[in-house]
Amino acid sequence: MSEPNTKYPGRHNYTGPEEGIFGLLRHGALAEPSENVMERVDYVRREKPVHKRAHRLHCMCYLGPLDWPLYEERAAIYAKWDAELAAIYAKWAAERAPINAKWDAERAAIYAKWDAELAPINAKLDAELAPIDAKWDAERAAIYAKRDAELAAIYAKILTAIASLVPDHTWNGTELVMPKEQA
Repeated sequence: MSEPNTKYPGRHNYTGPEEGIFGLLRHGALAEPSENVMERVDYVRREKPVHKRAHRLHCMCYLGPLDWPLYEERAAIYAKWDAELAAIYAKWAAERAPINAKWDAERAAIYAKWDAELAPINAKLDAELAPIDAKWDAERAAIYAKRDAELAAIYAKILTAIASLVPDHTWNGTELVMPKEQA
């Protein structure tokens, strides 16, 4: 008699948890929480192209409870950098607000009658906002780079955990690579 299937929700006779952190549930997500993984399994069986179903279901794996340490570590990194990004966004929005307000008044008067007249005004607005947007885009990019560097180590550990369960997975670093449809 074979051992019970407590790790692979997409495979036959799964008896493991329906809530927790799961690997490779979706095409572009390495690991994610689910409160009912069987809903995702049913969706894949019902909605995904037939030639992709078996592979998707084969790769799904249970990694741990919702407080799985590696996922908690990932969440902490996101929380830290999201807070910093929120502060930058608030400053960016505040810097843009007076310029937008100035141009919104002029644009509002024209909206009702002459859409064609808006093109040069919008071009002026975009030109005036471009240096501000470029400055804040660069600042955000630096934060994303730092966050992604911290996340890389966590994702490597998560991928190792997945590979120990599904050695033949086809995660390429950004997505689950699907088999080609047979002609």
